[in-house]
Amino acid sequence: MTTKLPYQSNENISQHSNASVTLRDILQSYSLFAILGIIVGCIGVLFQTWVIITVWLTKRMHVASFILMGNLAVADLMYSISLFFYGVLQLMYITTSPILMVMVVNCYISFFLIGMNYGTSIITLTFISYDRYYKIISPLSSECRSKRRIVYYLITSWLLGILVGMLLALTTGVDPNFPFTCDVSYNVGLAGTQAIYTFLTLAFYVIPVIVILICYSKLIHRLRHLSRPGINNKEQLRNHNESKHSAIRLIIAVTAIFIIVTWPYWVSSLGLVYTGDTFVSLRASGKILEASIAGFASVPIMLTAFIYPPLYLIFNKSLRHDMLAILRCPWHASLPLLMRRTYSSKNQIIIMTRTASTTNTNIKYVSHDKASISLLNA
Repeated sequence: MTTKLPYQSNENISQHSNASVTLRDILQSYSLFAILGIIVGCIGVLFQTWVIITVWLTKRMHVASFILMGNLAVADLMYSISLFFYGVLQLMYITTSPILMVMVVNCYISFFLIGMNYGTSIITLTFISYDRYYKIISPLSSECRSKRRIVYYLITSWLLGILVGMLLALTTGVDPNFPFTCDVSYNVGLAGTQAIYTFLTLAFYVIPVIVILICYSKLIHRLRHLSRPGINNKEQLRNHNESKHSAIRLIIAVTAIFIIVTWPYWVSSLGLVYTGDTFVSLRASGKILEASIAGFASVPIMLTAFIYPPLYLIFNKSLRHDMLAILRCPWHASLPLLMRRTYSSKNQIIIMTRTASTTNTNIKYVSHDKASISLLNA
């Protein structure tokens, strides 16, 4: 029994004028995805830049968990930029029809960057979950090896991200019959493509999700039973409990959103490669429902370009204060001259901003509970 490969169905489609789906329909579908990628990319650039600046300028965030959060923002920023330029170049190709090599280069580079940044993001999320749990169960050992551990996390996440990008680019190509497309390719054969996608799904989705769920379930259990010595009044107890609940809500929200927006892509991708089809071959052969499912399954995963910063703002009061303080701070007027120091006093963080252009000291008070800060650093 032989498997019908996508290029075989495309040749049949090009020979029959009675195909149920016209070239215009496929052009409209790819134009829609290109426009969506541009919009998502722009939003992602704004949000992730905001997070990166917040982590960079806030001294209390210069610890492993928050540095990893900044690394996640860098990966998502590059992912957003990749989506933006891929959408722009694809729209240009649809409207102007340059030589085929332009789209081929765009396809390989874009999917390499998209795969690299996705791989870096998922590995970083896994390291964040492990690091936070590790700090709870062994705080002293964690502090002693903090710098070495951060370097290990960063290097490993980007090396594995590059591996994902290379494998994804290897199984992606442009169909000569539809040169404006960038779709699943069987350059390494059907069995090779199936093996690659199975490996990517297991190593960069299933296993990380299992690790994240285990670490965060144990972390939430610890946080619920966490008591802080020295709390002797109702106000301090209320603030302490609020900070615990805030951290738990953020953990649950980030984990749940990640699982929700990523599983459709991997399920649909496995479905395509194990049937020997592509998105274009499904559309062109009249399988509208299957093609729509395969096409729109890639939309939720695009949301990872900007979804995490809004979650920080919604579910965590301390992070929300830090991020909003960055917007109110006049750092953008003289960024190269900016020096930022953070001091703690009782239940407040005093943020002192000095610039070379003035001899005055501007002091901004941002209310934070110390329990919230220590808990988030954990």
